[in-house]
Amino acid sequence: MMMAKFLKDKEIFIKSINGGTNENDIATSCEAIINTKLDIKKLFQGTNIKIIKLKNNYTFSKKATKDIINQILSLKSGPKLKYASANLGYIKTINNKIKISYIFRSIEEKELASINQNTKKLNNNFKVSNIYCDSIWKIKYESELLKQYKKTYYNKYLIYPKEEICHGGSECSVMKKNLNELDIISIGSNIEKFHTTKKNLYKLLVKNI
Repeated sequence: MMMAKFLKDKEIFIKSINGGTNENDIATSCEAIINTKLDIKKLFQGTNIKIIKLKNNYTFSKKATKDIINQILSLKSGPKLKYASANLGYIKTINNKIKISYIFRSIEEKELASINQNTKKLNNNFKVSNIYCDSIWKIKYESELLKQYKKTYYNKYLIYPKEEICHGGSECSVMKKNLNELDIISIGSNIEKFHTTKKNLYKLLVKNI
């Protein structure tokens, strides 16, 4: 994302752009090979971007370069909707094609369909393929296990745990899919800025007085 922000609206031609290692991870680094007549050192002054000069002939066209950058910037990371979130997994250049893996998750099928449809409407001349879609992690509002957990938690800490409905707990959804009769809850830390590179986890410590 940061690389695309720097390159947006600049007089450049992209040869290749690669970042991230796995479709389900968050890309933390990126390498771009470009052609330009701009002063590169001045362009990236004050950043931690490493610059290496290469001999480079073939590039994408100016329009294709603009489409690539716009597509990357259109796929924003972080929480998107009430029950959904998304992140940019990786970008790969293979011959004369750019492949972008953009992962979104939700417990609601309608939200998954809505995000998928909006992605296809970005109109940056990219072909969008829906590889995998699963909203098995459904909410059980009358979970007996949840009631017992809250009671046990209160008996120990004299406060109730924070209860939140979200699409987290991927491992739980796998078990639920195969053993539907199970009553399952997911317990985790307090998380800020999830699905971003600035993600923070907090553990709440409570002492009895």
